[in-house]
Amino acid sequence: MKIVLDNGIGPSLHNIYCGIEEIFHDIAKTVDGTTPSGEKFHTKLLDRMITPGPARSAVVDDCPELRDLMKFRHVVRNIHGHNLRHDEIVRKIASVEETIFPNLIEGLERLRAFLEADLENSTPEIDNEFASDPEPDGP
Repeated sequence: MKIVLDNGIGPSLHNIYCGIEEIFHDIAKTVDGTTPSGEKFHTKLLDRMITPGPARSAVVDDCPELRDLMKFRHVVRNIHGHNLRHDEIVRKIASVEETIFPNLIEGLERLRAFLEADLENSTPEIDNEFASDPEPDGP
């Protein structure tokens, strides 16, 4: 029974990392303006998200559990989720719940606050005299 559960949960852990990576990709594309490519794409993207950029704070703190889950994604992909070790599956579930998700949520909240502050600081003030006049001056 353990093998059946492990072979079902392994791909789910793979999907969790892929979902996190999709968030990172969207941030790289929309905030940074570029996404990494080529060899070691996954590592480059994660490295970028742990490093503050010119237009954003770091998205996540560097933690071994997140890097380990990234490597596990590769393992699951290459063995198609079969014959995974039960103790490794249990450890990964705990790291997702106890470390990875809290780190990601905290980082995304930090990013939101950073972007909101940046937006507030870059939005020009509207002159109140003209803000209440909905029609432009006529000829």
